[in-house]
Amino acid sequence: MKNIYLFLSLFCFAHFASAQIQVNAYARVTSITGNSLQLSQVDEAFDSFEDGEEVLIIQVQDDVIGANIANNSSFGELDQILNAGNFEIAQILFHTESAGTPVSITLQNPLSRPYSTGPNSRLQIVSFPKLGSPNYTTTSDITAKAWDGQTGGVLAFEVPNQLTLAHNISADGLGFRGGAVSRNAYGAFCSSHSVYISSSDEYGAKGEGIYPNTNANHTYAKAKILNGGGGGGHHNGGGGGGGNYTEGGEGGRGYNGGSNVCPAATSVGGQQGIALAAQIAPNRVFLGGGGGGGQQNNSRATAGANGGGMIYIKAQEIISPASCSGVSISANGNDAASWTNDGAGGGGAGGSILLSVNSFSINTTCPLLVEASGGTGGTSNSSPHGGGGGGGQGVVFYSNTSLITNVSSRTDNGLAGCNNNSSPCNNFAGSPTGINGDGVFDEVLLPLELSYFKAQKQDEKVLLSWGVGSSDQTTLFELQRAADGLEFEAIAQIPAQFNQTEYTFLDADPIKGQSYYRLLQIGENEEQQYSIIQAVYLEQLSNNIQLWPNPAKNELYLASEQVDEITQLELLDLQGRKQTIQYQKENNRLHIQWMNLPQGIYFLQIIGEDFYQTKKIQIH
Repeated sequence: MKNIYLFLSLFCFAHFASAQIQVNAYARVTSITGNSLQLSQVDEAFDSFEDGEEVLIIQVQDDVIGANIANNSSFGELDQILNAGNFEIAQILFHTESAGTPVSITLQNPLSRPYSTGPNSRLQIVSFPKLGSPNYTTTSDITAKAWDGQTGGVLAFEVPNQLTLAHNISADGLGFRGGAVSRNAYGAFCSSHSVYISSSDEYGAKGEGIYPNTNANHTYAKAKILNGGGGGGHHNGGGGGGGNYTEGGEGGRGYNGGSNVCPAATSVGGQQGIALAAQIAPNRVFLGGGGGGGQQNNSRATAGANGGGMIYIKAQEIISPASCSGVSISANGNDAASWTNDGAGGGGAGGSILLSVNSFSINTTCPLLVEASGGTGGTSNSSPHGGGGGGGQGVVFYSNTSLITNVSSRTDNGLAGCNNNSSPCNNFAGSPTGINGDGVFDEVLLPLELSYFKAQKQDEKVLLSWGVGSSDQTTLFELQRAADGLEFEAIAQIPAQFNQTEYTFLDADPIKGQSYYRLLQIGENEEQQYSIIQAVYLEQLSNNIQLWPNPAKNELYLASEQVDEITQLELLDLQGRKQTIQYQKENNRLHIQWMNLPQGIYFLQIIGEDFYQTKKIQIH
C-alpha cells in the first residue's frame, strides 16, 4: 500500500513541480492499554501505518485549564501543564484494521512518557517515514495536514543519511486555528470590557490553544484560552495574538465612538495568548496558538490567524544545492488579514521546529533559513478601532550546530496591527514580549536516538550490536534478556563513551531455545528509551515441537516426541496476562482450545520436566 502512495506522489508531482507534497499519516489515539493504542479519525491519504515502522506520538492538547474558568481576567490561565506537549518516537509491532482502516496499533515497547486520552485531551499518532535509502533529495515543497481539532499540524520524517534541500519544508499556519469573527452586532462603545467569556457570537471567537474547549460558554469574548488569543468585544475590539515560546500581543482596544480607541481600563481587545517558555523543552513542544477573531458591526472584521505547526526532522546531514534563491524550513504563524472600520484578527504564534541533525553543508549560493516566527496582527484601516495583536515567537531546537555556516535561524515576534489608517501608524494594538530570537536553542539534547539494535547467533553465543545517532545524549546502555519476550532481566550495563556511536556485547551464556533481547537507552536527563525486541533461537533438545495451524482461530495442535514430558502450558498476551485455555492429549499431540480471545500476538509457554520453551502464535 505504501509503495502505491509513493509512486502516485512522484508521478503527479513530476508534472507539477510547484505543488506541495505530504509524507505523513495521522490518527487520534482514544485509549492506551499497555502497548496497545486504540485509534479514530485515521487519515492515510499520503502515508500509512505499517508493522515495523516508526511513529511519533504527541500530546497536542490536555486538560490544563484547571479551575481558571470564571468570567474574569484569569480565565484561560495555565493550571498544570500535565502531559501537554509530550512526544516520543515509537515502533509499531503490529496493527489491526477494519475495512482497510487501522483501528488499533500495538507498539514494540510501552510508551516512555505519560499521555492523556480524556475528553479534554487530544493525543495523536503520526507516521515517521524514512525517506531515501540512504540519501534523499526533495522533488517538491513538503508540507503537512493542517490541525483540524483532532489530528494534523505535524510534519515529521527521517532521512538515514543526507537530506538535500532543493525545496522548502513548511508547517506555516498549520497549528492551532484562529478564532472566527463575530456576527454583525451593535453593542455600546467600550461596554464589554468585563465580558471575558460568552456563548454569544456577538463577540469575536477565541483562538485555539493547548486546552481543547468543549464548553460553548467559553467560545467567545476577550479572555485568552491558554496560548490561544481572546476575541474582540464591543465595539470593534481586535483579537489577541496567539502565544507559544513568548506571549502574543493584546488586541486593539476597540472604538470609543469618537476619534480614539477605548481607554486601557475599558479595553475590549482580546487578551494575548500566554507564553509557554517555562514548559517548553526538547521533548515537550507545542503548536503555535491561534489569534483571536475581531468584533464587527459592518461585516468588515477579520478572523484570527492560525499558529505554526511542528516540524521534526532526523538526518545525518542536511545539504543544499550548489545554487538556488534560498531554501527554508519554517513553522511560522500566519498573518491576520486587514480590512477597515471593524476589529481585526490577532496573528498566529510561531510553531516548533526540531532538527536532529549531526551536520550541515549549506552552500553560500543556496542559504538555508530556519524560522518559527509569529504572524502580524491585522490592521483596521479606518479611524481608531481595533487592530490585531501580534503572534508570539515559536521555538527552534538544534541537536548540533558546531561549525554551521550559511544557516539563518529566526524566531521573531509578530508585528502588532495598526488601530487606524495613519501612515506611518501612530496607534498600535499590542506587541508580543521578549527579544527576537529568544526561541532559538542549539546543542540541546533532543529525544534519544537509536539507529539500530541487532541480536545475531555466533556459534553457541549471541552477539548484540547497536548504534546511536549522537554520542552526547546517552549516559548508559542496559542490555536485557527474556525467555518469554515479556519478563526481561538485565544482563549487562555499558556506559556510553564520548564520540562513540557503535557498540557490541557478547552474551556468552545465552538461553537455549527461543530468547528475546532488548536495549534500554538512558539519557543525561534520565530519559529512557527501549529498542525494538530481537528474537534469537539456539538449538536445544526440545527443538522438535511443532504447532499448527498458526495463525489460529480458536484451536491449535502441538506435536513433539517429548509430548509426555510436557507438564504445563500457559498462554500469555503481550501484556503478560494469562489467558484461559484447555488442552488434552490426543495420540502423540496436544489439542489446545480457547474461546473469544481478541485478535493479536500471543506467547505459548511450554514447560517440561527438564526444558522450557516459548512459541509465538497469532490469533485471528
